[in-house]
Amino acid sequence: MQERFFVAELLAPGNAGLNIALRWSLVGPVSGTIVGLALRQLVARHEILRTAFVEGENGPVQRVYPTADLHVPELDLRLLGTVEREFDRISAEEARRPFDLSRAPLMRAQLLRFSEQESFLLITAHHIVADGWSMGILAREFATLCDGLIGGTPAALPELPVQYSDYALWQQALSDFGEGAAADAYWRARLAGFRRFEIATDFPRPPALTRDSAITSILMRPALTAAADRVARASGATWFTTMLTGLLLVLRARAGRDDVIVGTQVAGRYEVELENVVGPFINTLALRTDFAGVQNFAEALARVADTLQGALENGTTALETIIEIVKPERDPSRHPLFSINVIQQRAFDEVRCENLLLRGVPSQSAGALFDLNFFFVERTEGWRFSCEYNTALYRPETVVAMLEDTLSLLTGVLDDPRRPIPQLAARAAAAEAVAAPSSVARPVDQADDVVRRLLPLWRATLGAGSDEAGFLDAGGHSLSAFRLIARIQQTFEVRLEIDRFLGNPTVRALADVIRKATAPRDALASVVALQPHGAATPIIAFDNPFLFQDLAKRIGADRPFLCVMPAAHINGDPALSFAAVAAHYVEGIRRAQPQGPYILLGHCFGSHLAYEAAQQLVRDRADVACVIAVDGWAPGHLARRTRREAFLINTSYRLIRWQMALAKLLRGQLPLTRLLEKLRLRLGRPNPSAVPDAELERVLWLKDRLSQHPIAPYSGTILVVRALGEPTGLFLDPTLGWRELATGRLEIRDAPGNHFTIFEGESVQHVAAAVRQTLARLEDAGAPEPATA
Repeated sequence: MQERFFVAELLAPGNAGLNIALRWSLVGPVSGTIVGLALRQLVARHEILRTAFVEGENGPVQRVYPTADLHVPELDLRLLGTVEREFDRISAEEARRPFDLSRAPLMRAQLLRFSEQESFLLITAHHIVADGWSMGILAREFATLCDGLIGGTPAALPELPVQYSDYALWQQALSDFGEGAAADAYWRARLAGFRRFEIATDFPRPPALTRDSAITSILMRPALTAAADRVARASGATWFTTMLTGLLLVLRARAGRDDVIVGTQVAGRYEVELENVVGPFINTLALRTDFAGVQNFAEALARVADTLQGALENGTTALETIIEIVKPERDPSRHPLFSINVIQQRAFDEVRCENLLLRGVPSQSAGALFDLNFFFVERTEGWRFSCEYNTALYRPETVVAMLEDTLSLLTGVLDDPRRPIPQLAARAAAAEAVAAPSSVARPVDQADDVVRRLLPLWRATLGAGSDEAGFLDAGGHSLSAFRLIARIQQTFEVRLEIDRFLGNPTVRALADVIRKATAPRDALASVVALQPHGAATPIIAFDNPFLFQDLAKRIGADRPFLCVMPAAHINGDPALSFAAVAAHYVEGIRRAQPQGPYILLGHCFGSHLAYEAAQQLVRDRADVACVIAVDGWAPGHLARRTRREAFLINTSYRLIRWQMALAKLLRGQLPLTRLLEKLRLRLGRPNPSAVPDAELERVLWLKDRLSQHPIAPYSGTILVVRALGEPTGLFLDPTLGWRELATGRLEIRDAPGNHFTIFEGESVQHVAAAVRQTLARLEDAGAPEPATA
């Protein structure tokens, strides 16, 4: 992966398209000294940021330095007359300024000050040392370090279990076990007869790659995105797959070709130890879909879902390997494989600390890597459908038309996916998918308390005489918008998205938004009754009711089966401890079942929530009959190991899993396209392409909360149901780590299948039988000894 970026830099030195350029809004008493100290701590913490790259005899060579100085220039924009223009000019220059790969650190920063409490930090890194996920890691860690320095109590970040170099060694180990041959076979078959896919350009293509770019965007109405989600669930696909299908059908029509090939990126962080490691894990894959003979949207969706699943199952194959397999005709004016790219993103939100608020704001485009790069960006107030396009090739109206055509098509088919695909010329429906804010001015009621507090902030940003005008009509710009948002968030202590702000651009409308944001909200978890009947003690499962539907039926008609899920706002709050998250679930449990005994069940990470909820219920003198962990390792198992022990456990797990997969392949029990399923360790779903990014983000957040939580032993009954298809053996605890926590009765049962299929077919029958047997024994024995936390 790094070799690809190194070669790309050699072919086009100073290629700004290889830069990652971000802008962070900082609200708080930060100084250049504090910012510099925090960033230098990050450089010291992450080995990859102290790495340089030079040409060696056999290719690029990495040089890791013990230290790497990062100077942070500071500029007070109050000294300049045209702040808005200067801010954009400086941001663009920083985004496009090249790096020298032979000099570390390959990251730079500049602090732009607007007031004593308001600053912007421009952060730019080369792709050879980071990816988008990495920048989110740096944002969170930077805010934590800065906050501690401001408060006079330096923060201590948890030790990193591995560095990027450890990941590289692990990749090599997997390669030595023959991973490449299996994946090569998939891509060789999938891309046989490859022909480049492109959309006709508005301007002649220059003889060499150009990078000048712009971004255009449309805010989609919630009704459309909700309809896409319903269709996805009904068809077993994902929201992204549904939206991607609409776009690919539009591209198919524009190109007049059924064989559609685009690129996409996957995060590449298949292991929990890599969640907080900075480095270029992202990998580019080919999505090739043949739409020949497709008559309706449902058929098209099925084909795109198959394409995505195959790509994800072989997602560890490097782009360089795919290029070697395809051997495309090289053209200096084009990307080696793709002219078009499509991705799904979650916009970086904010980090709120005691002394600092860090917020990600839209950045300057560093440069185009593709002719067209479409992306779906999720924000709190909705989704944006955007495209970064090469301005030397396309006019903005051409790109907007493609976005609108996609939304028009989806609007016409999502209510009935079996309906024939509509003609794309009829684009009037796109207007229904675009949020069109109203800017009609009405008199401002200054007697209103929210308006009274809002007006000074508004006037300080836009000047006097702007009270009844819309924000943009009154001379507002992107920079002033984020300054006003920051002031509103400080004054009213609310969370305000830029989309929500621009959709309500007057003082009156904005006051309504603030009023609703500060109103009491439903803070309670919700409980779904998957099986409401019966007089026996209910089973209460954690999260994802879809996962437990079959199990609830097979447990028996005499035992209710409930599922508790968190309120939406509980997810992702960095101020919440793991105990507070579990307490939120306990509130929902208590509402659904005021008195014990309680039977709590979790799968994978849900078993950690069930365990902590049981501890809290016991401390509250409630009766907990049993905690059931379905193929979930005990919380904190690796954290209680030394770094060497954790490495041996992880390495053994991966290699044993790989050997099991190879054995199944040789016996004809495992399709080649599913050979790499062993790499999905984190999420308990049979189809990883069905896991939306929001769920992945939530699991990572919960893991981070758990890493800071003390794990106490438990004296009650614990039932662990292990998946027989998961690795056992060298360095791996056969009790999945529960023996060291269980001071009471611990029962271990087995069920066929693996971590992802344990709730399917024959496997779920065994899980249900194990649960029934344990509960029958407990109930026949009468009241168990009370558990102690």
